[in-house]
Formats: sequence, structure tokens, C-alpha cells
Amino acid sequence: NYGRHEDSDGRPGRVGAAGGCPVITQPGGIPAVARRTCRRRIGTMRLPKVLLMMAAARAQELEQIRLEFLVDHLQETMADAWDVTGTVAELVESAVPDHQADLVGGAEALRKAIFASLRMLAEEGRVYMMYAGFEADGTFCGYYGEGQSSRGDDYYYTLLRGWDCAWNYVDSCATDCAGDCVADVTVPCVDGYKGANPDCRRYYDVSSDTGVPDTCASAVSCTTYFDDHYNTAVYDPRMRPWYTKVNAATPRAWSSVYPFASEGVLGITAAWRFANSGGGVVGLDLKLGSIRQIVADAYAA
Repeated sequence: NYGRHEDSDGRPGRVGAAGGCPVITQPGGIPAVARRTCRRRIGTMRLPKVLLMMAAARAQELEQIRLEFLVDHLQETMADAWDVTGTVAELVESAVPDHQADLVGGAEALRKAIFASLRMLAEEGRVYMMYAGFEADGTFCGYYGEGQSSRGDDYYYTLLRGWDCAWNYVDSCATDCAGDCVADVTVPCVDGYKGANPDCRRYYDVSSDTGVPDTCASAVSCTTYFDDHYNTAVYDPRMRPWYTKVNAATPRAWSSVYPFASEGVLGITAAWRFANSGGGVVGLDLKLGSIRQIVADAYAA
């Protein structure tokens, strides 16, 4: 197990197996030059391993920092979602006994609260949409976040007046009806839209400052407010995954990942149930792309 080497005077000597240093083969021990050469040889052999260990430790440290940064940002985003959905749900509980009267009668507390919440979160740029759906008649109202709609970079408002829409969803799902399918209008069609259903959901271009359609001075006084829309759609909030996710036993929850109705993009919803005005749910949407961006930001940082 011994190799061969030449000592500093050129004569052969032995190299120890443990460490590769020359053993004493002549009186007077190893010359000083040979000892220095030995130490340099050992250092050269060990340095790559030491550097690899240091690099691995540094990589683990950086990964831990990234993970902590990611967790902090995800928790902050989730907390913001609960803050605003809870605030709007509490507003409905305390100040919106009749959603129809509120949305068209002058107060518009719900619409204003949703718009204000989205503007408050505008700097984060992660909220796709915020809205509320009502159990009694399927009314739905909400806003797309600034720059979140494929239509453009502004806010957009959507309203479905359930009290003024000829709902036929239940009638076209006979298996879900109890007795008279025409009279039983309390059960949404869980199998999807069937038959000739009305496209009662409308979409509006709105001012980025007030949330009111651009052609109107105010939502209350504008006679064309409910007519000046750019699109319509068939929709029933009571059938959507975010709505059915919560109930009396579980009043708030995150939905599973699902495609959003308007544009088909994938995302999740923070849903918060309320009991006033016949009951319903407040929702806030986050696109998966926004969550991926949080991860990307964590690793970029």
C-alpha cells in the first residue's frame, strides 16, 4: 500500500498510504522542503471537497430563505383574501337586508364595498375578481380586478339581476326536481345548463375611479346604466364550485382548483357565506398564474 516518490534530494523514498506524505527514510527526518510539499499536497487534495461542502451548505441556506419568503408571501396573500371577503360578508349581514333594493335603490353599499376592496388590493395585482352571489334568486354582482380581464387593462363590472330574470335552470333538470318541476324553483341544476336559458348576466365598462359605467354620472341616476353593457352570458352563481364549497357548517373555505366561468382560466376562490338577504356567498378569485408569480418572485429574490 505504499507508493513511490522522490525526496527533495532526488533519492527514492516511501509515500505513506494514509495521506500520501513521505515517511522518514533517512537520518535527520524529512527535509523541510519535503514537509512543505506534503502539506501543499494534502491541501490540494482536500480543497475541492471542502468547497463542495460549503457550496451545498450555502445552497441549503438559500433554499430555506426562499421557502420562508414564499410561505410569508402566500400567507400574506391568503390573509388579504380573507380580510376583504370577510369585510364584504359582514357588510351584507349588517347593512344589506335586501340586495335588490341595495343594488338598484340608491345605496349600492355592496357594489361600492366590492370595488373599494379591489382597489385596495390593486398594488398586488393578484386578484382576478371579487363578487357576491345570492341564494334567493341567483343575483350576482362583482368586479374584475384592474387589468385582469382579457378585455383590457381597466376594471369591469358584472351584474345579474336575479329578481328580473326568467330562471329556467331547474325546469330543465327533471331529476333534481321534487314533484312539480315548474313550481320547484329552489334547486339549481347541478348537472349544468340545459335547455333555452336566459343570458341575464351583463358586463359593463366602468370608470377606474368610481366603478360606475363610463357613460353615467352615477349608477343611480343613469337611466342607461343597466342597458349600456358590452356582453351577456348565461350564468347561475348557485351552481358554481365556489358557491357550493361552503355551507352553514363550513361558512368559509378555499375552493379546489377549477376553471373560471368567464374566460376558462384556472384558479381558486376564497368563499365566505352570509345569511342576510336570503343568504349567499362572497367570493374572491386568484388565478393560478398569480400564485405561480408569487413562487417566481420568491426565487428571483
